[in-house]
Amino acid sequence: MGAIKAVVFFLGALIVVMIGLVIWGLLRQGERLREPVAFEELSLAVPAGCRLAAVEPGEGDLLILRLDGPLERGCQQAVLVDRSEGRVAGRVKLQAQ
Repeated sequence: MGAIKAVVFFLGALIVVMIGLVIWGLLRQGERLREPVAFEELSLAVPAGCRLAAVEPGEGDLLILRLDGPLERGCQQAVLVDRSEGRVAGRVKLQAQ
């Protein structure tokens, strides 16, 4: 009977320690999320008549800016912006066939 009590006590203590580690990890992630973004301003040239349709987070520090407007003006595109460096990382343009 004493061995069962010891095992139950050990597992209870292990659960308390693991919950503490989870809380500590969440607090660390919360501090990291409060860090400011690295770039201040980015000028992005787009064709006339285009509008910003959506901004979505990408993997890592990438932002995906989706432009909308007339296809013949080249508005149908997605612009990948690297937030950490404040530069355009790439563009995906749609073309009519």
